[in-house]
Amino acid sequence: MGRLGEIEGAIFDMDGTLLDSMAMWENMGSIYVKKKGKVPAPDLDEVIKDMSFEESARYIKEQYQFREDIKTMMDEVNQMVQENYQGKIQGKPFVKEFLESLRKKGVPMCVATATDEPLVKTCLKRLDLLKYFKEIFTCRKVGAGKERPDIYEAALSELGTSKEKTFVFEDVLHAVKTAKQAGFPVAALYDESSKKDWEEITGLADISAVSMGEFISG
Repeated sequence: MGRLGEIEGAIFDMDGTLLDSMAMWENMGSIYVKKKGKVPAPDLDEVIKDMSFEESARYIKEQYQFREDIKTMMDEVNQMVQENYQGKIQGKPFVKEFLESLRKKGVPMCVATATDEPLVKTCLKRLDLLKYFKEIFTCRKVGAGKERPDIYEAALSELGTSKEKTFVFEDVLHAVKTAKQAGFPVAALYDESSKKDWEEITGLADISAVSMGEFISG
């Protein structure tokens, strides 16, 4: 399947796909460790970049022997990024226009993200995007990161559409691989944070675009 014209359902990643927010997250692990008074390993952010929020918190706790429990650490990070989601982070170009075009076609949509639900709802509501989505699925809610297809399968069940015509919209390589291996068609959207993987991403995806505006007529 190579055209969005056949789409029956849509599952959207948030950071880097709906939102221009990946730059904030890229260095968050190191920023947190420094704030706690320790020196982060040079490759910390690279090591945790494909982990879910909870997985990365657990990894940092174990590596740096923080006394706080996982929930407390996640709450502290959420507090650090909340200001950005409340007032700074913006949507990707043409995101609202594309979501509106899908809504007009009667295509149901869900969000599948590693970011915690309160932050997701805060930002999407501020940008007037929350109204487009039937449900929000997070890695914490389903109990697995995007190295497993659980989050996409949960969203598919909520949408009630056929897997073969339910597109997963993603911007990072490991998530694209997971969705494809699970049998979903994938629409890849370029983000600067995945620049080095873009050639491989486009080779795997059923359709790809540098801007979401390219999907509108697809």
